[in-house]
Amino acid sequence: MPQRDTFVPDRFSFDEGEHTFAGYHDPRERGNGFATPAFPLTEARRIARVSADLRRQDGVDAAERIRYDARTDSFLIDNPENHPGEKPEREHGFDIETTQGKRHVYGIGRMGWTWMEKSWWADAEPGHERRRSLLGRTADRAARRRGAR
Repeated sequence: MPQRDTFVPDRFSFDEGEHTFAGYHDPRERGNGFATPAFPLTEARRIARVSADLRRQDGVDAAERIRYDARTDSFLIDNPENHPGEKPEREHGFDIETTQGKRHVYGIGRMGWTWMEKSWWADAEPGHERRRSLLGRTADRAARRRGAR
């Protein structure tokens, strides 16, 4: 866990920028090279809604099932179709100090998902392979949804 005063705000995406979520992270801490964000409750609930939408649109393999348990102040995350018999991962809320003061957050997919911070994809040069990959995959996905492919 990073030092409590090192969290900074940014926007994060797990699907190449198609959906972005406001959260906090320590830019020095990476999980397999990816950002390790934590999100306030409102954004964590948005992540759960987007994940549910992806499951409906693209099939159950497309995203995890995420639900909030107010009794334990945690999110339960699982994909029983891909991981039958496994217990859901539980992400408890925790407090952090940020450049904006104290915040209560949830580390949904913090160390296991491929989160990218906006500053990462926004800083890429227009012809850079990283940007082309991100934008190309998003465009391909949008085209498939429209039936253009």
